[in-house]
Amino acid sequence: TGGTMYIDGGKPLPGRIETTLKNLSEIRPTVLYNVPRAYDLLLPHWEADDAFTKHLFGDLDCIFYAGAGMPQASWDRLEALAIKARGKRIPLFTALGSTETSPPATVARGSMMPTTW
Repeated sequence: TGGTMYIDGGKPLPGRIETTLKNLSEIRPTVLYNVPRAYDLLLPHWEADDAFTKHLFGDLDCIFYAGAGMPQASWDRLEALAIKARGKRIPLFTALGSTETSPPATVARGSMMPTTW
């Protein structure tokens, strides 16, 4: 099906997340990949800027996270943003596997997965 992969030079750290915000303002991703800490740092920016969030979530098919568990509060905030921006939930996925080799051994999806997927 083709596609383009963008590699973000930002980091999930205060003072370094701004690069990620800038990069996300320049594209309309269909999938977001990041660690839960990055989402925690990005959420306040998305919640404060409805236009940016509509832009970002406009073509988003799913959100992926790994490296740590997603706190329930972050999950709930992502779900609320998706509903506000798109009028529907966007699936969240996680996986277990070797970071160095990329392929996940196990993929899990949360309750945000529509039954039609």
